[in-house]
Amino acid sequence: MVATPLARRAAREMGVDLRAAQGSGPHGRVVYADVLRSAQSRLGPETVEQPVGPEYEVIARTHIQVQTAARLTGMWQTTPQFVLESAADMTEAIRWHEQTAGRMSYTALLVRAIAVALSRVPQVNSLLVGDELRRYRAIHVGVAIATGNGLIVPVIHHADHLTVGDIQTRLDGLREQAEAGRLQLADLSGGTFTLSNLGMYGVDAFTAVINPPQVAILACGRIMETPVGHQGQVVIRPTLCLRLTVDHRALDGAQAAPFLVDVKYLLESPYWLL
Repeated sequence: MVATPLARRAAREMGVDLRAAQGSGPHGRVVYADVLRSAQSRLGPETVEQPVGPEYEVIARTHIQVQTAARLTGMWQTTPQFVLESAADMTEAIRWHEQTAGRMSYTALLVRAIAVALSRVPQVNSLLVGDELRRYRAIHVGVAIATGNGLIVPVIHHADHLTVGDIQTRLDGLREQAEAGRLQLADLSGGTFTLSNLGMYGVDAFTAVINPPQVAILACGRIMETPVGHQGQVVIRPTLCLRLTVDHRALDGAQAAPFLVDVKYLLESPYWLL
């Protein structure tokens, strides 16, 4: 059983078997509060003596976490950003997902849609380096992945030349390497755009911070049943909230909007992506 040092010490003092404690920390890790709950359920809250000790534990941040925090803080403080939002009807995407028996993820479909949209609206596929705006011909889509060691953004290189199946294979490989701590610098370098998808965590919608020197990032939540107007009637549709954060120094709304609308269109007609 994986437990924090404080939880282990508390378990010894309270006579709690860690194997019986339900871990509420990351990846099921047992924390102090879990031990206290286990002791209270066994003895009753009035009989449990809380051990004397610190009320918190200090968690050392990884080098990647420190670097990411510094980079994003600078981006947030110095960059004029604006957000565009749209909602995609995912009816056909869900049908496609079911036809693949769940083998192909919505994230892979999103990466494919982003790559195609970037090829059509190349202004978004840019980096702002100092005062120099660099528009890239190659399309490399970073995908934010949460691991036990923090958030990382491995890159699907040349995503516009890959099928959804190819993208899924690369995503699976990158996720496996990330969890094992075997990602190479090349796997994390060269991104020209980033996707942050928190739908699998039950998040409805959120706004992501741009990953510099990129000029935009797309944030996606979960697919939700939403009442929408259709031919004069209110109907329920499965919709996905798409939020595009844009660096106003590099792009304006008239340049960024066609990209977001194209992603929405491609998700609503996914067979164009296959």
